[in-house]
Amino acid sequence: MGEMKKEEAMKKEKGKEEWRKLSEKVIEGSSEWRKEHPKATLREIEEEINKQLSEMQARMITDIAQDSASAECETGENAAVCTECGADTHHPFI
Repeated sequence: MGEMKKEEAMKKEKGKEEWRKLSEKVIEGSSEWRKEHPKATLREIEEEINKQLSEMQARMITDIAQDSASAECETGENAAVCTECGADTHHPFI
């Protein structure tokens, strides 16, 4: 295996480990939040879970887009948009 392939493999494994840590953080954070909010409605639980997942989702999307040889910035109708406000981000990895 060439040096570049070894570096790529190590980088991918490190990325997967970071994803695992983020998912554990989401699980732990969600469980802790639930203990602190035992009477939360389904809607409140859903909002909290989505909030906690958004960091992991953003990281995974960024990592995958940066790793993709075909990642390119799109504009117009296919432009990346902010999930919070709907504004065009003008950035290919967000």
